[in-house]
Amino acid sequence: MVKVAVGLALEAELERENEDSSVLDRLLHLYASPDPAAVKALHDELVGSDSFENREVGLWLELALTGRQPDFDWREVVIDMQETELDLFNLAYLIETSEHKNRFRALGLLDWVDSIESCVSNIRGGNWILAKIDANRAVNESLAESVEKIRENEDFRGTVDEHRKATKDYFEKVLKLPCKSNIPEGRLDTILEVQGLLIEFKRRYRLEPADMVLSDVALYAVERLGVAEDYLLDPKTGVEEAGYEVGLVSEHLKGKVESIRDQETRAWVVKLMERVEFLFSRVPAKPLPVEGFGHPGVESRFEKKSRRRSSLIR
Repeated sequence: MVKVAVGLALEAELERENEDSSVLDRLLHLYASPDPAAVKALHDELVGSDSFENREVGLWLELALTGRQPDFDWREVVIDMQETELDLFNLAYLIETSEHKNRFRALGLLDWVDSIESCVSNIRGGNWILAKIDANRAVNESLAESVEKIRENEDFRGTVDEHRKATKDYFEKVLKLPCKSNIPEGRLDTILEVQGLLIEFKRRYRLEPADMVLSDVALYAVERLGVAEDYLLDPKTGVEEAGYEVGLVSEHLKGKVESIRDQETRAWVVKLMERVEFLFSRVPAKPLPVEGFGHPGVESRFEKKSRRRSSLIR
């Protein structure tokens, strides 16, 4: 579980445009050699950072930490957050229907509202890591330039300041929610295989974002592997749903590899394609709706025997 948590943090870091590679380097080292004590140290450092993006990366590491019980009633926090959500929505409506409309746009307020609403939903659903990430985003959106522009008006300043403070307080309370994971342990090996592929594609694209051929190959693979990972992390979703996404990546890479002229890039894609195909051969999956694909005699994984085995795994 420690490596999965580090991998999720690493994925978040790879999506950033961060010239400072120190966090990335530390995460790569921890992914290669997971160390719970070092993970906790990095988590504490990042979550305590002034950087919104650093905090978000650090929050993913909580999945590797030992759970604890909150010392407050989260239901009361949810009620307070909903009041803030309503007040901000009313302020946005007031701005959009008033004489200030042309000078102050309420889009920043609505982003702030959306993050609070998502946080409430995730708290109620027990998705506390996502709730913390939403609360962190709400803090960041409360400080957005568009919100600061609204604050310039004395009529709105008091309301904005009040709810900025409240949002920061919510974040500090939500941070105290238990560190817990409901990721099925039986899926951890498969998650790590999908995650490893996803990180490889993200790292290469981060290094060469202007390479159009690489973009054509990598971006779709990242999208579908990301969906597969989400399915595997969710105990309510069948493993075969993730297998379907892996199958899409397999077909995508087969269709692209012949058109890659650069030998080094082609060799890299072929290597990852072989890993994807090996993974696809081992993960239960529903047949893809492509002629000749996923049918008995074409893909042995979908012979009747394999289908029965897949249904048992579900």
